[in-house]
Parts: sequence; C-alpha cells; structure tokens
Amino acid sequence: MGSGRWWRRSAACVAVIAVVTGCASVPPTPVPSIEPLVGKWSGTVVVGRGFQQFLYLTINPDQSLTASWGLNWAWGKVTVANGQASYQMNPPPLEGSIRYYRSDGKDSLVLDDLFADFYATVTRQ
Repeated sequence: MGSGRWWRRSAACVAVIAVVTGCASVPPTPVPSIEPLVGKWSGTVVVGRGFQQFLYLTINPDQSLTASWGLNWAWGKVTVANGQASYQMNPPPLEGSIRYYRSDGKDSLVLDDLFADFYATVTRQ
C-alpha cells in the first residue's frame, strides 16, 4: 500500500473515531412527555448485519408510532417515564430505548433495540 493511500485511510479512521466519541460524550436530553418526540422523522437504520437503509418514523400524540424501512412496515407504541423514552413495535418484534438529542435547534432520535440488531438514527423532517 502506498504511503499516500495509508495516510488517507488513517485520516478517515481518525475522523470516524472523533465523530463517534464526540457524539458519545453528549448526553441525551431528558424527555418529560411525548411532545418533543411527536412528528415525522427520517434517517437510517442498520438491521442485523445488513446494510444501512433509509428509515421513516412517525410518532403521534397518542404515543403510537409507524416505521418503514426497506420493504418493512412496523407499528407500535412509545412510552415515556422518568425522563426516558422507549418503544415497542411489530413486526418483527422490536423493543428498546429512544434517546432524544437537541443540538443547535436540530432534533434527533436514536433507537437502540434491547434484543435485536436494530440501530436507527433519525432527524426531524
């Protein structure tokens, strides 16, 4: 491998590490009620060991949710308790945490499943 190619790969790795550690150091915003989560969201999801896919998520004031990615559609419910949000949806059966981030006026959510390999990052549309 040429030295120029090695430097580009090294720089890319350092950039990825900086972004990941930077995001990890920002704590999620507490969620006092369903209101901050209500709306239409879009972003990406990685399911299993598959590729990243586009995800579209709608959270309603009655705490119901609809999600679609690839050829999949799922319906479920959002629960908010003690400043934390979680979700349950089917099919397939998915259940996990929702972390809410508010930075520079931009809202984003991270959905992380407890049991399945399902990790999504979305921003408000």
